[in-house]
Amino acid sequence: MPPNKINPPPPPADQAARDRFINELDHNFSVLAPAGVGKTKSLVDRVVAIATSPHAAEWLPRLVVVTYTKKAADEMYQRARNAIIEKRVGLPILNQFNHAFFGTLHSFCVRLLRTHGHLCGLPAQFEPVEDDEELWQDFIRQTDR
Repeated sequence: MPPNKINPPPPPADQAARDRFINELDHNFSVLAPAGVGKTKSLVDRVVAIATSPHAAEWLPRLVVVTYTKKAADEMYQRARNAIIEKRVGLPILNQFNHAFFGTLHSFCVRLLRTHGHLCGLPAQFEPVEDDEELWQDFIRQTDR
């Protein structure tokens, strides 16, 4: 018989790990899993748990959610924001959530370098190189000398 409201599907084999991820808010986690297994839902559930916790105002502005694609980051941000709004946490918490970082690994690294790059000698203003083939070839020629 297929799963339905009377016969719900069994929980995933890793349900205990999912519950830890969602509820153990005083730990950082890295989530690696293939497409379609519920990463985004679990991440949204965790963000909602943070937003409804006593630490929400402190933790949400420091929240970092890093993905491989901008599309995935935007989807996670929107789904988390909508879920938080549904919980009616109030405007002050929603404003703190708006300071969280949702983006790609590359955009997070650029943000870190723009904020703290001066500590390792980077200029205050820099632009990441988009097309680095010519730059790479120049580097190779210099090291071959």
